[in-house]
Amino acid sequence: MGFVVFQPRRIFAPNGTFSGLPLALETLGGNRWGSPVHRIRRSVVVVSLVRRAVSPSEDTGEARKRLVVVESPAKAKTITRLLEGRGYVVESSVGHVRDLASKKQQLPEALKSASWGPLGVDVESGQFTPIYVFIEGKRKIVSQIKKQMEDVSELILATDGDREGEAISWHLLETLRPGSNVTVKRAVFHEITRDAILESFENSSNSLNMDLVRAQETRRIVDRLAGFTMSPLLWKKIARGLSAGRVQSVAMDMIVRREHERFSFVQGSYFGVEAEFETDPPFSAELTHLAQRRVAGGKDLDDATGTLSQEAQERGVFHLRENDAESLVYTLSSLDKKMEVVKVERKRRRMKSPAPFITSTLQQEASRRLGVSASSVMKIAQSLYEQGFITYMRTDNPFLSGNSTKAAREAIVKEFGTHLLGSSDDFAPKKPPKNAQEAHEAIRPAGEVFVNPKDVGLSDIELKLYTLIYRRTLASQMRCAELDITSVTLGIGDAIFRASGTTVVSLGFLLAYETDYTEESGDSRGRILPELSESQKISVKTLVGKKHETKPPARYTDASLVKQLESCGVGRPSTYATIIETLVDRKYVFRLDSSRSLAPSFTAFAVDRLLLQYCPSFVDPSFTAQMEEALDTIASGNGDRIEYLRNYYYGDHGLLNTVKRVELEAHSADLRRVELPSLQELGNSVALFVGPFGTYVEDHSTGLRASVPRNVLPSDLDAHQVRDILTRAENPTLGQDPQSGLPVLLKIGRFGPYLQLGEEEPNSTQKPKRAALLPGMDVGTVDLQSALNLLQLPRLVAVHPRTGLEIRAGIGRFGPFLMHDDKFLSVPKSDDIFTLTAERATAIVTDAEEKELARGDEVLGQHDGKAVRLVRGKFGPYLRVGRRSVALPTSLKKSTSIKFDDVIDLLEASLSSKSKEKRKGSEKQTTALSKDDKPPPGDSKVPRKRRTRKSSELV
Repeated sequence: MGFVVFQPRRIFAPNGTFSGLPLALETLGGNRWGSPVHRIRRSVVVVSLVRRAVSPSEDTGEARKRLVVVESPAKAKTITRLLEGRGYVVESSVGHVRDLASKKQQLPEALKSASWGPLGVDVESGQFTPIYVFIEGKRKIVSQIKKQMEDVSELILATDGDREGEAISWHLLETLRPGSNVTVKRAVFHEITRDAILESFENSSNSLNMDLVRAQETRRIVDRLAGFTMSPLLWKKIARGLSAGRVQSVAMDMIVRREHERFSFVQGSYFGVEAEFETDPPFSAELTHLAQRRVAGGKDLDDATGTLSQEAQERGVFHLRENDAESLVYTLSSLDKKMEVVKVERKRRRMKSPAPFITSTLQQEASRRLGVSASSVMKIAQSLYEQGFITYMRTDNPFLSGNSTKAAREAIVKEFGTHLLGSSDDFAPKKPPKNAQEAHEAIRPAGEVFVNPKDVGLSDIELKLYTLIYRRTLASQMRCAELDITSVTLGIGDAIFRASGTTVVSLGFLLAYETDYTEESGDSRGRILPELSESQKISVKTLVGKKHETKPPARYTDASLVKQLESCGVGRPSTYATIIETLVDRKYVFRLDSSRSLAPSFTAFAVDRLLLQYCPSFVDPSFTAQMEEALDTIASGNGDRIEYLRNYYYGDHGLLNTVKRVELEAHSADLRRVELPSLQELGNSVALFVGPFGTYVEDHSTGLRASVPRNVLPSDLDAHQVRDILTRAENPTLGQDPQSGLPVLLKIGRFGPYLQLGEEEPNSTQKPKRAALLPGMDVGTVDLQSALNLLQLPRLVAVHPRTGLEIRAGIGRFGPFLMHDDKFLSVPKSDDIFTLTAERATAIVTDAEEKELARGDEVLGQHDGKAVRLVRGKFGPYLRVGRRSVALPTSLKKSTSIKFDDVIDLLEASLSSKSKEKRKGSEKQTTALSKDDKPPPGDSKVPRKRRTRKSSELV
């Protein structure tokens, strides 16, 4: 009988039996312990055993099925198709099946009174023993997998080969508890192809890598301690619902710091002189030196003052002003109309082939080129991996295996020819990022033969991402690109001008993967200079002075933030997309539609200030990077996880002592205040605060408070806006409606300024009519007439001559719109929503219908009196029924012809489930505050109904 050695853990159960890694009371299929855990003996070392089964022939005399468990349903479906007829049953755990307990109700009675209960980690014993429970809905999944085990001879745990994958396998093994007649194997594959999967089964191991499991568990405990200790502090000091994460807070601090840099930025201006020459081809040159002094550029100006920096002054840099430029142009124009070529330099530059994608570089490039967020990139890559098109997309390793290199080179020969095959001299150095885990090779097309993007059968965004990966992989094995860089220095009087140009000698890898080589050759990309020789004189066509202005530091985008996090060694590339989405979802950061940049909210400023002032290590990239190194040491088997957790939590500067100090020293009113440079002119009488219901301004002299709209960014709020907000809060009346005689009010709420007709009656069920302002409309310019125009919306504009349906005009969340046939259409900025004619409205609707036909949208049929449209969207086809969208399964997405009969069952199921959810939500609201639940007079609090929680059993 063989065995698998698991992590030693000093745990002793009351009945004298040993448990595995977690502190547990129940295992599926095992014995239920009648009494709770009441002691932990440090002298007992537990080793879990898994017995090896005899071969199937010895057991039953005939071959039995083998059960494969992976973490993803889509992955399981693909593997089932690939292994069809080979005796394998494939099941999915749908990610992790267990996690740390997070509520006292999930604990047994004996542990509910423990002060550490909500942490899910026994911090008092000093051993940091985790308490695991089933994740909601996962008990049923584990039961289904266990049922499949009844008829199998072999259990193959085939989750991913990283920390998380190894931990999932361990949790499955702990909960499934396979019997002695089942052989347990651990298999890891990096691409989902038949050969790769079967090879991994042949080379499978009989044991788990418990060092990886320990590292994952340590990381999970650290995250739990950080979140469950810091978040309550933020609730007390700033507002409930806030959170602080180990890596999330570092990323937030980077974004806030960049915004502070933008606040402190002072725009500077400088002038230059450009000369254009009468040559074939013509070219231009910029003034670089005057009287042997270098002329200032944007980098020579100080961002804090907008003037020449101290260093530039010491170097004698000449700051050319407008009058200097005008005088110089006049002086040079009066001289000879020709400039002399002082120097011509030609250099051959080799651009080496880029390395294949790793997780971080894929996120950066795909986000930049395809215009999608980092999280969208990872979701699309996950789909491609699970369908078997690419290798595993979470990797730090920029190297290709021997077979992969061979496949890439064969594809290069087939598509571009033998002459473009590269050698080691052509390739850029492949340096893994800090804290790299090199369990997988680089991201590449799956298989031993790379499939050309034209032949994969993908569409839309999936095809674009696969093409990007395919071409980057080929480029990594191609010849370098060769460029000729030509620099020309020209002189006239005491002025020196320079120009440069680039010509491509050999495209090399650029044939497969075009990249921006301006960094290699300056901003002269694509500019061709004429043949020039030294001492040659060329005619000047024009001399022009040009004004330049410095720009504030650019906000981070998904791509640039990923690059910054990676360069600092913070977190793992596989988690970057999740980190950014967490910041966006929790309203710490806004993703701006226009530039895809990340801008911090007022809440982010308040939280970041608290962390910087009292918990600086929490937002210190080097501290977080050291933590990753410590986890790597544990993963390699060389670190003591208990000692690390003790220092992290109980150390002199540990988490627990830090939080206690903040609770004593920090004052809530001070921490909730947000200080912005743009509001300094208001003085101390008016302050900006973050509260439980959003951001608000307060006038201390009058005690007046008013909400700041949620869509206002800190960078957009100025003293003028604050005064308008307070003025409207004090006196919101614009005038009277001549028809109803009701007052017309301009109010500012959490969601922005809005108009309201009449006051709201306290006990009335009828709400007064409201209307939003037009985008960009200043509350200070709104008068009675414009308010009345807005309140009449949505208005009937026309009846469509073909459909006979109404066309109405209104203003919504995204601006002016037309509504026709349950569809909302944007109104062009050139049209006025108030004076829009019937003819123009009909033309806008007709134009939108023609665009739908052009992109392939079609009406499949009718459902409940509404048209069912097949819409070709950015991420693939989907159904549109009235205002509702219905996603299509992958099988239908790939179909070239979709009929109404193909989707009728899908529509019935999807729309009925949405209706149930809507009714359920209405019932919840009714239950929360029904007529019978009105508070008694003088009591503004509504009694909450006590909810009975279902206690989760420990596993």
